[in-house]
Amino acid sequence: MEKKSSETEPSILEQALKKCSWRGPYQQWTQRTNELYHD
Repeated sequence: MEKKSSETEPSILEQALKKCSWRGPYQQWTQRTNELYHD
């Protein structure tokens, strides 16, 4: 059951992010961090 909880955690997070429409700004953030890390 512990493994199931861990697998459902990301699912809930993703759903919450999608519901909050955070996917848009989140992608921009990842791209910005990627550029910084790429440097």
